[in-house]
Amino acid sequence: MKIVKTYLYEKFKENSDPIHDMSVGLYVDRNFNTQSEFIKFLIDFLPFIVEEPKIPHDILYTTSGHTINNKYFNIIQNYLLVYVTFLNKRMDDPFNKMYWWTILLREELEKLGFKSESGVNEKFTEESDPIYDMSIGIKHLIENWIKSFSQEHEWLYHKMQEDWKITNNCEIDVKNIHDDCDISYTELDNLPYYIKFGEIDGDFMSCLWHKKTLKHYPNKVNGNIKVFCPNYKKYNTNIIKESDIRKVCDFKDFGLYYT
Repeated sequence: MKIVKTYLYEKFKENSDPIHDMSVGLYVDRNFNTQSEFIKFLIDFLPFIVEEPKIPHDILYTTSGHTINNKYFNIIQNYLLVYVTFLNKRMDDPFNKMYWWTILLREELEKLGFKSESGVNEKFTEESDPIYDMSIGIKHLIENWIKSFSQEHEWLYHKMQEDWKITNNCEIDVKNIHDDCDISYTELDNLPYYIKFGEIDGDFMSCLWHKKTLKHYPNKVNGNIKVFCPNYKKYNTNIIKESDIRKVCDFKDFGLYYT
């Protein structure tokens, strides 16, 4: 596999799609047989995976004990789960369970001059969450999003305040067996990068129809998943499939509806 790094950092026209211009599909299956081949691909395609113009400067800003900034970890891991295998094994196979790729990625990024932010690694009390305490963490962003979202949809306010819980992994659990997580009426076809659902007690319904939105999907849905897609997108090659979602989420049945 030959990937030309310089292409990824060229300046494209404002109306162009760099992935399309390069004739390289981001959302295709790939298998790697060597770590060097894998890490080269990951470095070259990292900006597109995390949807940034270039590799984010804060990708290594982590608290002690972590390898990659949580802000980007779930996005990268979910992409790898769906589209990448190593030695023909899925990235959630026990062989790959320890997230070895994060160590390789960090080492390669450090060679390129990326560094951790020293201020984030200062010593805090054992009970504290330094990122959260400084109000710059993912949990804080999620809280603000839930608050803003619920205020825009007042009839949902109490449901979201009572049933939507932020986990220690910075995921949103919806814990009410009698209630679904229904964000389809909002017609949102994308969410902020830091929104990731965890476990949903009921059904999960959304307009997250594009493959790139897999990073937002829950890990487990005790009910069904229903996706609503605009009719004019019917022939888009990146429409999400049941098989795509099953790579990142455990659920009962799936329905794709064109509206």
